[in-house]
Amino acid sequence: MKKQLFICIKLLLASLSLNAQFLAATEVVSGVPLTSKSSGQTDNTPYLHNETFNGSVKFANQKSSENLALLYDLNADVPLAVDKQGRFLKFNELPIEFSYSIPGKGTYTYKRDFPAIDKFAERDFYEVLIVGKIQLLKKTRKSFTESIPYGSATLVKKAVYADFYYLFDGKTMTRIKKDTKSLAEKLKEPNLSHYYKENKNKFATEEDLMIAIVEEHNKMN
Repeated sequence: MKKQLFICIKLLLASLSLNAQFLAATEVVSGVPLTSKSSGQTDNTPYLHNETFNGSVKFANQKSSENLALLYDLNADVPLAVDKQGRFLKFNELPIEFSYSIPGKGTYTYKRDFPAIDKFAERDFYEVLIVGKIQLLKKTRKSFTESIPYGSATLVKKAVYADFYYLFDGKTMTRIKKDTKSLAEKLKEPNLSHYYKENKNKFATEEDLMIAIVEEHNKMN
């Protein structure tokens, strides 16, 4: 009996601890499963992905929470947690960092408190593609276009994604194009142009090559 009581108390404390970390958002999707879609598919949500991924968040007081089902709301620029009942939950305190893992793709890490630049503020999150003396950051925005296809009376809403890339040297943010050749030139490292020529066909995407170039630059400095 004492053992059962101890277990009940332990479960209650764990539940209270979890609930204390979150504040229920206005939008609640109770009992309705999230639609599993990749980020590249058309959808009508503000989320980067329509499915949750296991992740963790860190706060300014050095505390962290792990093993959370996370969504990234691009419009509000905040991570959300989704509980087992399907409720969308937001954190009482805005995290300084969050990350999640996508099976077969790897871990994605987002941080904030970078200098304000363009239309982005210090509290906005960036995906950190490379850490080091020079960091390569990526900011993704999501908007929607509406159209009525020829011969149809139905309005079609389509998601459009835009990526912005920045270099951060610890003090200054510099916007760069998604262009590996100009990136190599902007880093002002003569050997990088040679590295670009030697490796430009070895990577699946332009972004992968950008990551490799910044990584190579950090090794040289």
